[in-house]
Amino acid sequence: MDPGDGIDVDDYLAIDAVEATEPLQLRYNENPLGPSPAAIEAVRTYSTRMHRYPGDPIRALSQALADTWDVDRNQILLGPGAVGVIDTFSRAILDQDDRILRPDPGFGYFARSSQAHRGGDSTYRLRKAEGFELDAETVLDAYDDQPLLYINTPHNPTGATVSHETIETVATETSDETLVVVDEAYGPFSTQPSAVDLVGQYENIAILRTFSKSDGLAGMRVGYAIIPSGLAERHAEIRTAFSVSALSCVAALAALSDTEHRERSISIAREGRTYMHEHIDAPTWPSDGNFVLVEVPDATYVSDELEASGIMVRSGDVMGLPSMIRVTVGTPEQTRYVVDELNRVIASCA
Repeated sequence: MDPGDGIDVDDYLAIDAVEATEPLQLRYNENPLGPSPAAIEAVRTYSTRMHRYPGDPIRALSQALADTWDVDRNQILLGPGAVGVIDTFSRAILDQDDRILRPDPGFGYFARSSQAHRGGDSTYRLRKAEGFELDAETVLDAYDDQPLLYINTPHNPTGATVSHETIETVATETSDETLVVVDEAYGPFSTQPSAVDLVGQYENIAILRTFSKSDGLAGMRVGYAIIPSGLAERHAEIRTAFSVSALSCVAALAALSDTEHRERSISIAREGRTYMHEHIDAPTWPSDGNFVLVEVPDATYVSDELEASGIMVRSGDVMGLPSMIRVTVGTPEQTRYVVDELNRVIASCA
């Protein structure tokens, strides 16, 4: 629901009532468990200090993340969601008409951010016939000295991972002036470890992460990057002051320490994607994220039919994959329900 759609503000703020009338939302890869209880309590406790600027919470969160990843605090770049960090990269690195290099299909905001900051867009293609595999050759064949290059692992929307060897090869074979941004938004769900150790070995690799997925804080908008020490001063000059709110910071700090909630969220995602692979009556693609890409006869028809049943999924039409849908893993009960409904709709296509 959108408060701008004629909904009374008081009604909109009655959260339980709003949630009860919404369809099952399996479109945006949100955490079906919601936020950490510790994060909820932290926001309640800190809410009386909303009149204060968030300098101290920002410093505290930056230090906690630096300790978590064993880097210096000035290597932590915070932003309002991962998209805010992407905007900082665009602002810091792109000159007029510079192009980025990104995967296609892939996260569309990479291109939008570049265009908003006077830049252009170029892509390397991940092909269905090749299992959407991303290897160094695929990236390097499309590389033409773009100053900003994005790699997703796990990749959205396929869920495929990229090996550390591939990332290292790309970083080695591209210019020192090219920043290779490894987007690990779905990294916590992966069985592959983070590539964060590469930041200390290469001055042109940065890691992008978010609290939106495994930590359930999508509405709080907290993203961050771990950047090479050599870039820290450059980014400090252009980063937006107080770009993350105090409440967002204290929520993220609490979520960071709530390993039980994060581990449960990860476990549900891994078990749910396995259930989908085993029980959906259509081809699925191996996923290391909290979603599964499904091949269907007609993405628009299937997503519309599911919506009529109160289930929202991501149609591949908007991702350049008209024969695919992307389904977020819900709770075990939600996952079983959506698989049953999806199989019913797929059978109706025959």
